Amino acid sequence: LNYLSHEAYWYFFKTLSFGSMDPVSHKRLLCLAIEISRDSFDIHFWCKVLSFYRCFIKKSICKFGEHPFVLVNQNKPIQIGRMATPSQAFMVYREYQCTSQEEVPKIKMDDVMVGNVRPHGKFEALGWSSQLPPYYNCVYTCEILEMKTTPAKRKRSVKN
Repeated sequence: LNYLSHEAYWYFFKTLSFGSMDPVSHKRLLCLAIEISRDSFDIHFWCKVLSFYRCFIKKSICKFGEHPFVLVNQNKPIQIGRMATPSQAFMVYREYQCTSQEEVPKIKMDDVMVGNVRPHGKFEALGWSSQLPPYYNCVYTCEILEMKTTPAKRKRSVKN
């Protein structure tokens, strides 16, 4: 028996993951499935990530009436919380694609969200990379904002 080619393994993976659906029409799902298959299989971590995304998407739909990825595709800014630092807002302003490896940022979106990387101010972050031809990368323009906390007001006692 010979080993399968890299492309054959990806075809097998896509078929198992997506069935008859076209993974190209679900690029983010494809990227997420690839990351999960490649990285950690820690069930508690992935349950926490799934819960975080569900909450984030639900809040966005309640507040803006649309899925956050639809808003980003329309070049409208969205606010994503950070799993590691809830006191910071993670803003995503726009999305663009590039094919050149020279243009790809070193910072990854998922690393920023879980707190592995702590950039300041505006920056470019890699959302995902295609593992299939034409091998393009999805890059986001982002910013980390410090949330302003307001001190609790004290109640004054009223003396007669």
